[in-house]
Amino acid sequence: MVSRVGVTFGNHGFALAKAEGLPYSLAHMNSKQNYAFFAGVLAVVTLLFAVGCSTGKPYQETRSGNYFYLDPFAYKPETPQEHLRYAQSLKEKGHLRGARKQFEILVKRWPDSAEAAIAKQSAAEVYFEQGKNKKSFTAYEELIQQYYTSIKDYEVILDRQYVLATKEMNRKRMRWLFGGYRAPERAVPLFESIIQNAPQWERAPEMQYMIGQAYQKNGDQELAVVAYSTVEYRYPDSPFSEKAAVAKIGSFKDLVESKPYSVDIREQAQLSAGLFPELYTNSQHIAEVKDFGKELHGTSAEYNYEIGRFYERIPRPMQTNAAAIYYNKVIKKYGDTEYAAKAEARLRVLFPHGGAVLADGTKAPILPMTDVSGGEISSGAEAVDIKVGVRSDGSTAQVGTGRAAVGVLPARTTMDADAIEITADRMEYAGDLLIGDGNVAVQQSGASLQADHVTVNSKTGEIRANGNILMIREGNRWEGQ
Repeated sequence: MVSRVGVTFGNHGFALAKAEGLPYSLAHMNSKQNYAFFAGVLAVVTLLFAVGCSTGKPYQETRSGNYFYLDPFAYKPETPQEHLRYAQSLKEKGHLRGARKQFEILVKRWPDSAEAAIAKQSAAEVYFEQGKNKKSFTAYEELIQQYYTSIKDYEVILDRQYVLATKEMNRKRMRWLFGGYRAPERAVPLFESIIQNAPQWERAPEMQYMIGQAYQKNGDQELAVVAYSTVEYRYPDSPFSEKAAVAKIGSFKDLVESKPYSVDIREQAQLSAGLFPELYTNSQHIAEVKDFGKELHGTSAEYNYEIGRFYERIPRPMQTNAAAIYYNKVIKKYGDTEYAAKAEARLRVLFPHGGAVLADGTKAPILPMTDVSGGEISSGAEAVDIKVGVRSDGSTAQVGTGRAAVGVLPARTTMDADAIEITADRMEYAGDLLIGDGNVAVQQSGASLQADHVTVNSKTGEIRANGNILMIREGNRWEGQ
């Protein structure tokens, strides 16, 4: 059964009552609340009606810029379209300065109009025609940042920026002063800006390569190496990857030459030279890079050998073990260089009884022995010559018979028979004294003196020796401690 609902208004409120005698309930409300409720309903209905019946216009940007004309008689176009036509007409007539100024005024008056992007690009082109490269690049940069979505030929603008950056890198400044100078590093921010605006552009590898070129031309070889390495890392499939690798080797050559004792630079250069033939198998520069790698290999061998020689020259306490570490390193890592043979020779001098283990696992053997006539003898060979000791005062004393073995004398380097030549593991000067320590050999034509320690007074000519002394003169030999 359907029931009717009625609304009853009274001084105390209103009540809903079901018809046909059904029970109903009364709800008393305040009169002000009633009026507020119906007013709200009326407002909502009115708003919905207005929206449904309106004929709305499309949204239009109404913001305008600010520009104050100083000349009260200047021509003031009323619309951006009219202003653009006026500026373009000036450009067509050859009035570049006036046209550029009107393009810039248009952008200031109507910055959000469609004509503003065209005017901004036109102003950048006028700057380019006038030879104002830096201002032209800046104008293009502002165009990209402010009107990116309105640009139609984006790659054309990027190409123009690349030309401007290259001109900036090669431009001579202050030509009137000794022919001028170049500052290629000033082009680096321009190339970096292009990469930032178009990181996926097909010419982005070239931009990064040009950054390396700018640093290299300016003499900043370390920054050039970083820039070239970035090309190889970001764009390994680009043709500029190999060009960057070759240029990086060139920068490393300059760095190694200017900082020969920098281990880090030399090791990085060796790594780059070693990887080049593997990464660029068809390159025409492989032979050149390999030659550079061999040169670095020899330089590293020389460096480690000289460290060993340095430790060997330390008199007190003796650092023969430290020297042996570097000599063995030279033999093991640089066995194909001339310094490997030199290092092995030094080990045999420092450890004649096999105290040092060579790179091949063998110990440094005892050096071959020789008699006065030059023939080899064993370490235990007996002889009939009288054995004489040399005291510190220069006198001699017979201490027994028999002849002990002696190491081979170093080859003389002078042809003067009267010259006295002194060789030793370590030598130093103390006033008039020449002090030799370790395998000391004093040679003159027909005579020689070998000892562990020898002091020569250059003023008086006095020679004092001690420790395993062996003196040979005119076929006679004396030995002592």
